[in-house]
Amino acid sequence: MTDKYSLCHDYELFNELSTQQLHAVSTYCREECFYPDTILFEDGEPAQKMYVLVEGEIKLFYAIGEAGMVEVDRVAPGGIFGCSALVPPYIHPSTALAKTRIEVLELDAVGLRRLFDEDPRLAVSIQRHVMRCLLDCIINLRLG
Repeated sequence: MTDKYSLCHDYELFNELSTQQLHAVSTYCREECFYPDTILFEDGEPAQKMYVLVEGEIKLFYAIGEAGMVEVDRVAPGGIFGCSALVPPYIHPSTALAKTRIEVLELDAVGLRRLFDEDPRLAVSIQRHVMRCLLDCIINLRLG
């Protein structure tokens, strides 16, 4: 396993953090591996973890009326998902399924939110990146 601090340092989500902030965030991170067809979270579940995809591919499904669960997006390496773990009411609005064998950096969002309360600048930095990623997703959905 890689040193958590070094691992976190490699991702854009953490680019704006100071060394001290990066060390604090790394205490809430761990590497995980999942196999194809593993569901990481489901629509309506409490959102307690957020993820950075290290390797593999994730499919995101949303319940859309009579159509049921529809694949709306895919996440590629470097992408983040499970962002609802940082936004009240902290409930997943989608289902995440591993399309391939995946490796992720799993963030304990409950701990991270406590850290946000202690260090608002850290919160702004990470939330800014999350908002950029979500905006990119919206634009990609609109453009097809």
